[in-house]
Amino acid sequence: MTSKVMVSFPDEFLVEIDRIASEEHRSRSELLREAMRLYMEKRQAGRYADHELPSSERLPRAIEHSGWLGLSQEDQQIGRELQRRLATVLPLLDLRVFGSRARGYASPDSDLDVFIQVESITPELRQLITDIAWEVGYARDRVISTVVITRDQLENGPFAASPLLANIEREGIRP
Repeated sequence: MTSKVMVSFPDEFLVEIDRIASEEHRSRSELLREAMRLYMEKRQAGRYADHELPSSERLPRAIEHSGWLGLSQEDQQIGRELQRRLATVLPLLDLRVFGSRARGYASPDSDLDVFIQVESITPELRQLITDIAWEVGYARDRVISTVVITRDQLENGPFAASPLLANIEREGIRP
């Protein structure tokens, strides 16, 4: 049996829901059912502490990024700090957090997966990125795992067809 429920949303929230539904070739109802299913699974599994329940301000962003909670405030801050530190030593084309933390499924010991796109890379620059990620993560008790790709690798290399790239594009969050 199926029941209809009337729900009201602020206009800007509904516009965002419709945009996401259109991008994913889903109906508004399908998107909202999926969001509620994920929320109920996580709540039943005890993955939410009372202070982590979604607020009305965080809901649009959370749904947009394929998880009910999306990226925690702490992980957003870590992502911004990493971005700030990296931007002092190289020009960043893109930086996104993806994976379990972006989806809102992270356990306390989950790493923070970060996609970094740069114009070009050398072994020394790659090591510098790794070192900065380690320093930022160490200061916040978080392991940061980086995927560093150049524009050319993204546009012309095999990574362009990678399922990992599809996941990053779908769930990646710019901090």
